Amino acid sequence: MDLKLPMSFEALDQDAKICLGVLSFVAAENLPSKFLQVSSGTDLPEALAFTRDKNKLGGLIEQLTDTALIRQSEDRSTLSLHRLVQAEFLNQINHEDQQRLFENSIYLLRQVFPHRGQARVNELEWPAGDIYWPHCLATISKYRDSREEMEPLRPTLEFCKLLDDCSWYLFHNDIAGTVAMVIDVWFDANAACKKTGQDPMVYANLLNIAGLNNMSIGEFARSEAHFLECKSIRSKHLAENDEAMLNINSNIGLIYSCQNDSQRGVSFLMRALKILHSWDHRNLVKEVLVYTNLGKIYGAAGELDEAERYLHIALQVAIELNSVYWTTAIYRALARTAVCMANISAADKYARKMRDLLETPSGSRAGKLIQSKCKYAEGLVHHKAGRKTEAIEHLERADAMMTMHRLPIPLRARTTHLFSRACLLVDSRHEEGLRLKLKARHLRQLLPGGKETIDEADDEAYDKFVDVIER
Repeated sequence: MDLKLPMSFEALDQDAKICLGVLSFVAAENLPSKFLQVSSGTDLPEALAFTRDKNKLGGLIEQLTDTALIRQSEDRSTLSLHRLVQAEFLNQINHEDQQRLFENSIYLLRQVFPHRGQARVNELEWPAGDIYWPHCLATISKYRDSREEMEPLRPTLEFCKLLDDCSWYLFHNDIAGTVAMVIDVWFDANAACKKTGQDPMVYANLLNIAGLNNMSIGEFARSEAHFLECKSIRSKHLAENDEAMLNINSNIGLIYSCQNDSQRGVSFLMRALKILHSWDHRNLVKEVLVYTNLGKIYGAAGELDEAERYLHIALQVAIELNSVYWTTAIYRALARTAVCMANISAADKYARKMRDLLETPSGSRAGKLIQSKCKYAEGLVHHKAGRKTEAIEHLERADAMMTMHRLPIPLRARTTHLFSRACLLVDSRHEEGLRLKLKARHLRQLLPGGKETIDEADDEAYDKFVDVIER
């Protein structure tokens, strides 16, 4: 696209300017055209009325393409524009117009991006998240960058809700290490929103996801503080048997278990189980959550029979849900439990079932994060079974994937550690094993409490920094 600066947008009518302004906040490439088509039944801002008028919208797109400000794909399914067009348009309008366009962009993004809801894992919605996350990221980044300006963009409650949705999606799908940035922006936006009105439930959600993120990176004390504050807020506004109370009791149970207080961990999971049993209807997503977490806590405590019992209950629910996310997670946990019980044949069985599931059409839903964790689990089983070649093959792949996709440091440190141990057993890869050993040690030293002297052959010295969900 040939561009001449400075550009003039005066020839555009008002709706075309609003349309271009919204497009200036999202990512410049591959925006689905249906993003600008809002269904009936939503509380539509007056400025976006054209999104419900197919003919009007078509005319606006034609006007913007005729003036070479945007491009439409041949099949008309996506829209793109030059980043210079975005920057120049926003530069030529006043701050209040920018604010209105920012809010309009947030509105449209919330119509298409998967909602967090009651913190239920719904992997069927993740493809929509994959498509629209780059556009959310662009909008979030523009807000973040504006905070350094004389007149920054003002956050709104709807913006905080979008951050809520994005952080929940990213916690399960982040392959670029951006979830921490989104949480930081959310804390900043939440603080600014205190002046104009803050929804305590949205803030509680922020504390919850911050706690989950801190738990995943080994910041257990900070995670506990976030979870307890979250529970305090929810307890003031929600019934004891509310689904959100089940969630936070489950998370508190996990964080206590991470800190080797399994007794308290189990007590909070039992509170979650009591809430689950108090309902007069089944909630399969919460059933699999509670039973899986109980299995993992008992496993971390060394009560392997109880761990296996709860994990098998969870597995049946996961299969009933047809959930690749939960089924693979439970197979990983069962394989690990079998390894701890020195039952390699059972561990092999679970690893094989996990691998077979990932190779099915439904298994294609599994993202890179799930695949890398499954590769580690397979590598662990092969290593414990003494199959050196297979262990190295799977652990090498897991290590590469976790590094590429910036998985939390505790997971990467543990994987690199086990990979180094596998390599050290093979003469031809001994030197590589030594290098990996140093890499694992370096990663471990980045963690709170990770600089203590350890027995380098002690797997537990690395496991203890991994949250119980993956331990």
